[in-house]
Amino acid sequence: MEKNSNIAINKNGIRILMCCASCSHHSDEATGTQGLFRACHLEENSGITRRNTSVCKLYDMDSKYVNLHYSETLGKVKKGSYFKMVTAIREAEKESKVPQDEAMSCEDIRKRYLLENDESVYMEI
Repeated sequence: MEKNSNIAINKNGIRILMCCASCSHHSDEATGTQGLFRACHLEENSGITRRNTSVCKLYDMDSKYVNLHYSETLGKVKKGSYFKMVTAIREAEKESKVPQDEAMSCEDIRKRYLLENDESVYMEI
């Protein structure tokens, strides 16, 4: 398979990976305790089986990707430096055998990050 065979170019020249996530036919459906899973609206009717490594022949780029351009932000994600801090704290707690009910809460870790770094845990993408 060619390296760029699963890449589409939107109307603003941005490369979009052709997969279920960027297809207009997908939806995220709840599955109880399992959380969300990606489902295809066409799969039941078309008989097409989705594979993680291939693109469905009925792929249609979702409108949010068709109109995407570089000045738009897609949302916020947590910074790598924040995750490093969380990992270091959790590993230290594990090493010192801190009981789970006495471990720092996620909120306390976030507050500590804000105090030490004077910046948000999030960054725009």
